[in-house]
Amino acid sequence: MAHQQKIESMKNKILTQSYIHESSRIGKFSIIDTNVTIEEGVEIGNYCHIRSGSIIRKNSIIENNVSIGSNNIINSNCRIDAYCSIKDNNIFNDSTKIGSHTIIGSNVTIKKSNKIGVHCILRDHVTIGESCKFTAYCELRDNVIIGDKTSFGSRCTISANAVIGSNVTIKYGFVLTDTPNLLKGEHKEVEGIQDGTFIGANVTLMPGFKIGQNCIIGACSQVRSNIPDNEIWYGSPAKFHKKM
Repeated sequence: MAHQQKIESMKNKILTQSYIHESSRIGKFSIIDTNVTIEEGVEIGNYCHIRSGSIIRKNSIIENNVSIGSNNIINSNCRIDAYCSIKDNNIFNDSTKIGSHTIIGSNVTIKKSNKIGVHCILRDHVTIGESCKFTAYCELRDNVIIGDKTSFGSRCTISANAVIGSNVTIKYGFVLTDTPNLLKGEHKEVEGIQDGTFIGANVTLMPGFKIGQNCIIGACSQVRSNIPDNEIWYGSPAKFHKKM
Protein backbone atom coordinates (compact mmCIF):
# COMPACT_ATOMS: atom_id res chain seq x y z
CA MET A 1 0.00 0.00 0.00
CA ALA A 2 1.75 3.13 -1.21
CA HIS A 3 1.49 6.92 -0.98
CA GLN A 4 -0.46 7.25 2.23
CA GLN A 5 -0.72 11.01 1.58
CA LYS A 6 -3.23 10.35 -1.18
CA ILE A 7 -5.43 8.39 1.21
CA GLU A 8 -7.46 10.56 3.56
CA SER A 9 -6.88 7.90 6.16
CA MET A 10 -7.22 9.65 9.51
CA LYS A 11 -10.78 8.29 9.80
CA ASN A 12 -10.40 5.37 7.37
CA LYS A 13 -10.01 1.70 8.15
CA ILE A 14 -7.69 0.11 5.61
CA LEU A 15 -6.77 -3.46 6.47
CA THR A 16 -3.48 -5.15 5.68
CA GLN A 17 -2.86 -7.49 2.74
CA SER A 18 -4.65 -5.15 0.34
CA TYR A 19 -2.91 -3.53 -2.63
CA ILE A 20 -3.67 0.12 -3.23
CA HIS A 21 -1.84 1.76 -6.12
CA GLU A 22 0.05 4.95 -5.37
CA SER A 23 -2.01 7.00 -7.83
CA SER A 24 -5.40 5.99 -6.40
CA ARG A 25 -7.42 8.22 -4.10
CA ILE A 26 -9.60 7.08 -1.20
CA GLY A 27 -11.94 9.51 0.55
CA LYS A 28 -12.72 9.97 4.23
CA PHE A 29 -14.38 7.39 6.46
CA SER A 30 -14.06 4.58 3.89
CA ILE A 31 -13.32 0.95 4.80
CA ILE A 32 -11.09 -1.26 2.65
CA ASP A 33 -11.09 -4.92 3.76
CA THR A 34 -8.32 -7.49 3.35
CA ASN A 35 -7.20 -8.80 -0.06
CA VAL A 36 -8.67 -5.89 -1.98
CA THR A 37 -6.87 -4.67 -5.11
CA ILE A 38 -7.22 -1.05 -6.17
CA GLU A 39 -5.32 -0.25 -9.36
CA GLU A 40 -3.89 2.97 -10.75
CA GLY A 41 -6.05 6.03 -11.19
CA VAL A 42 -8.97 4.69 -9.13
CA GLU A 43 -10.98 7.21 -7.11
CA ILE A 44 -13.08 6.08 -4.16
CA GLY A 45 -15.32 8.58 -2.39
CA ASN A 46 -16.23 9.10 1.24
CA TYR A 47 -18.07 6.58 3.43
CA CYS A 48 -17.51 3.62 1.08
CA HIS A 49 -16.96 -0.01 2.07
CA ILE A 50 -15.02 -2.37 -0.22
CA ARG A 51 -15.11 -5.94 1.07
CA SER A 52 -12.50 -8.65 0.82
CA GLY A 53 -11.39 -10.14 -2.48
CA SER A 54 -12.75 -7.35 -4.66
CA ILE A 55 -10.69 -5.87 -7.51
CA ILE A 56 -11.18 -2.36 -8.85
CA ARG A 57 -9.23 -1.86 -12.04
CA LYS A 58 -7.61 1.27 -13.36
CA ASN A 59 -9.33 4.62 -13.77
CA SER A 60 -12.62 3.52 -12.25
CA ILE A 61 -14.56 5.94 -10.06
CA ILE A 62 -16.58 4.97 -7.00
CA GLU A 63 -18.65 7.85 -5.64
CA ASN A 64 -19.62 8.48 -1.99
CA ASN A 65 -21.57 6.03 0.18
CA VAL A 66 -21.13 2.97 -2.04
CA SER A 67 -21.06 -0.55 -0.58
CA ILE A 68 -19.23 -3.21 -2.62
CA GLY A 69 -19.36 -6.81 -1.40
CA SER A 70 -16.81 -9.60 -1.62
CA ASN A 71 -15.05 -10.95 -4.71
CA ASN A 72 -16.33 -8.41 -7.20
CA ILE A 73 -14.35 -7.49 -10.33
CA ILE A 74 -14.90 -3.93 -11.48
CA ASN A 75 -12.94 -3.49 -14.66
CA SER A 76 -11.31 -0.38 -16.14
CA ASN A 77 -13.07 2.95 -16.63
CA CYS A 78 -16.20 1.98 -14.73
CA ARG A 79 -18.20 4.49 -12.71
CA ILE A 80 -20.47 3.69 -9.77
CA ASP A 81 -22.47 6.66 -8.53
CA ALA A 82 -23.41 7.45 -4.94
CA TYR A 83 -25.51 5.29 -2.62
CA CYS A 84 -25.23 2.08 -4.67
CA SER A 85 -25.24 -1.32 -2.99
CA ILE A 86 -23.45 -4.18 -4.74
CA LYS A 87 -23.39 -7.69 -3.29
CA ASP A 88 -20.90 -10.49 -4.02
CA ASN A 89 -19.22 -12.23 -6.98
CA ASN A 90 -20.19 -9.78 -9.69
CA ILE A 91 -18.26 -8.85 -12.85
CA PHE A 92 -18.57 -5.39 -14.37
CA ASN A 93 -16.69 -5.13 -17.65
CA ASP A 94 -14.96 -2.04 -19.03
CA SER A 95 -16.77 1.31 -19.16
CA THR A 96 -19.82 0.23 -17.18
CA LYS A 97 -21.76 3.12 -15.63
CA ILE A 98 -24.05 2.50 -12.65
CA GLY A 99 -26.45 5.28 -11.64
CA SER A 100 -27.02 6.37 -8.06
CA HIS A 101 -29.16 4.42 -5.58
CA THR A 102 -28.95 1.23 -7.67
CA ILE A 103 -29.00 -2.20 -6.02
CA ILE A 104 -27.14 -5.14 -7.58
CA GLY A 105 -27.41 -8.68 -6.22
CA SER A 106 -24.86 -11.50 -6.48
CA ASN A 107 -23.35 -13.31 -9.47
CA VAL A 108 -24.35 -10.57 -11.91
CA THR A 109 -22.37 -10.14 -15.15
CA ILE A 110 -22.47 -6.79 -16.93
CA LYS A 111 -20.53 -6.73 -20.19
CA LYS A 112 -18.71 -3.65 -21.49
CA SER A 113 -20.07 -0.17 -22.25
CA ASN A 114 -23.36 -0.47 -20.39
CA LYS A 115 -25.27 2.33 -18.73
CA ILE A 116 -27.51 1.39 -15.80
CA GLY A 117 -29.69 4.32 -14.71
CA VAL A 118 -30.61 5.56 -11.25
CA HIS A 119 -32.70 3.55 -8.79
CA CYS A 120 -32.44 0.30 -10.77
CA ILE A 121 -32.46 -3.19 -9.25
CA LEU A 122 -30.53 -6.13 -10.73
CA ARG A 123 -31.19 -9.28 -8.79
CA ASP A 124 -29.07 -12.45 -8.60
CA HIS A 125 -27.55 -14.18 -11.66
CA VAL A 126 -28.54 -11.48 -14.14
CA THR A 127 -26.50 -11.24 -17.36
CA ILE A 128 -26.45 -8.08 -19.48
CA GLY A 129 -24.79 -7.98 -22.91
CA GLU A 130 -22.66 -5.19 -24.37
CA SER A 131 -23.73 -1.57 -24.91
CA CYS A 132 -27.15 -1.73 -23.26
CA LYS A 133 -28.96 1.19 -21.65
CA PHE A 134 -31.45 1.31 -18.76
CA THR A 135 -32.98 4.73 -18.13
CA ALA A 136 -34.18 4.63 -14.47
CA TYR A 137 -36.22 2.59 -11.98
CA CYS A 138 -35.87 -0.67 -13.92
CA GLU A 139 -35.89 -4.06 -12.22
CA LEU A 140 -34.40 -7.27 -13.61
CA ARG A 141 -35.28 -10.27 -11.46
CA ASP A 142 -33.27 -13.47 -10.93
CA ASN A 143 -31.64 -15.18 -13.94
CA VAL A 144 -32.72 -12.61 -16.53
CA ILE A 145 -30.56 -12.51 -19.67
CA ILE A 146 -30.32 -9.40 -21.86
CA GLY A 147 -28.58 -9.41 -25.27
CA ASP A 148 -26.34 -6.73 -26.78
CA LYS A 149 -27.36 -3.14 -27.66
CA THR A 150 -30.78 -3.38 -26.03
CA SER A 151 -32.33 -0.30 -24.41
CA PHE A 152 -35.03 0.19 -21.78
CA GLY A 153 -37.06 3.24 -20.87
CA SER A 154 -37.82 3.99 -17.25
CA ARG A 155 -39.85 1.81 -14.88
CA CYS A 156 -39.58 -1.51 -16.72
CA THR A 157 -39.91 -4.81 -14.85
CA ILE A 158 -38.57 -8.09 -16.25
CA SER A 159 -39.62 -11.21 -14.35
CA ALA A 160 -37.27 -14.00 -13.35
CA ASN A 161 -35.82 -16.32 -16.02
CA ALA A 162 -36.88 -14.14 -18.96
CA VAL A 163 -34.64 -13.71 -22.02
CA ILE A 164 -34.53 -10.44 -23.98
CA GLY A 165 -32.59 -10.52 -27.25
CA SER A 166 -30.15 -8.09 -28.87
CA ASN A 167 -30.99 -4.77 -30.56
CA VAL A 168 -34.34 -4.61 -28.78
CA THR A 169 -35.87 -1.21 -27.93
CA ILE A 170 -38.29 -1.15 -25.01
CA LYS A 171 -40.02 2.10 -24.08
CA TYR A 172 -41.06 3.10 -20.55
CA GLY A 173 -43.46 1.16 -18.35
CA PHE A 174 -42.96 -2.28 -19.91
CA VAL A 175 -43.82 -5.28 -17.70
CA LEU A 176 -42.95 -8.89 -18.51
CA THR A 177 -45.15 -10.77 -16.06
CA ASP A 178 -44.75 -14.16 -14.39
CA THR A 179 -48.13 -14.75 -12.72
CA PRO A 180 -48.48 -18.46 -11.81
CA ASN A 181 -50.54 -20.72 -14.07
CA LEU A 182 -53.40 -21.66 -11.75
CA LEU A 183 -53.74 -25.02 -13.49
CA LYS A 184 -50.14 -25.85 -12.54
CA GLY A 185 -50.00 -24.68 -8.93
CA GLU A 186 -47.17 -22.24 -8.33
CA HIS A 187 -45.44 -22.97 -11.65
CA LYS A 188 -44.54 -19.79 -13.53
CA GLU A 189 -44.09 -19.72 -17.30
CA VAL A 190 -41.85 -16.98 -18.65
CA GLU A 191 -40.67 -16.47 -22.22
CA GLY A 192 -39.26 -13.22 -23.62
CA ILE A 193 -38.52 -11.06 -26.65
CA GLN A 194 -36.32 -11.94 -29.62
CA ASP A 195 -33.81 -9.79 -31.51
CA GLY A 196 -34.59 -6.51 -33.22
CA THR A 197 -38.06 -5.92 -31.78
CA PHE A 198 -39.55 -2.54 -30.79
CA ILE A 199 -41.89 -2.34 -27.79
CA GLY A 200 -43.95 0.82 -27.26
CA ALA A 201 -44.67 2.44 -23.91
CA ASN A 202 -46.75 0.74 -21.19
CA VAL A 203 -46.87 -2.68 -22.85
CA THR A 204 -47.54 -5.82 -20.79
CA LEU A 205 -46.33 -9.25 -21.92
CA MET A 206 -48.44 -11.88 -20.19
CA PRO A 207 -46.91 -15.08 -18.76
CA GLY A 208 -45.73 -17.80 -21.11
CA PHE A 209 -45.91 -15.80 -24.34
CA LYS A 210 -43.09 -14.86 -26.68
CA ILE A 211 -42.55 -11.99 -29.09
CA GLY A 212 -40.54 -12.93 -32.18
CA GLN A 213 -37.80 -11.15 -34.11
CA ASN A 214 -38.18 -7.71 -35.74
CA CYS A 215 -41.68 -7.08 -34.44
CA ILE A 216 -43.40 -3.84 -33.45
CA ILE A 217 -45.79 -3.78 -30.48
CA GLY A 218 -47.89 -0.64 -30.15
CA ALA A 219 -48.08 1.40 -26.96
CA CYS A 220 -50.42 0.30 -24.15
CA SER A 221 -50.85 -3.19 -25.65
CA GLN A 222 -51.42 -6.31 -23.59
CA VAL A 223 -49.81 -9.27 -25.33
CA ARG A 224 -51.69 -12.53 -24.72
CA SER A 225 -50.45 -14.52 -27.73
CA ASN A 226 -47.20 -15.76 -29.20
CA ILE A 227 -46.23 -13.25 -31.88
CA PRO A 228 -44.38 -14.56 -34.95
CA ASP A 229 -41.38 -12.80 -36.49
CA ASN A 230 -41.77 -9.61 -38.54
CA GLU A 231 -45.29 -8.64 -37.46
CA ILE A 232 -46.98 -5.51 -36.07
CA TRP A 233 -49.46 -5.98 -33.22
CA TYR A 234 -51.32 -3.56 -30.97
CA GLY A 235 -54.35 -3.25 -28.69
CA SER A 236 -55.61 -4.72 -25.44
CA PRO A 237 -55.54 -7.58 -25.99
CA ALA A 238 -52.99 -7.10 -28.76
CA LYS A 239 -54.11 -8.22 -32.22
CA PHE A 240 -52.33 -8.73 -35.51
CA HIS A 241 -52.17 -5.62 -37.71
CA LYS A 242 -49.85 -6.49 -40.59
CA LYS A 243 -46.63 -8.14 -41.71
CA MET A 244 -43.48 -6.05 -41.81
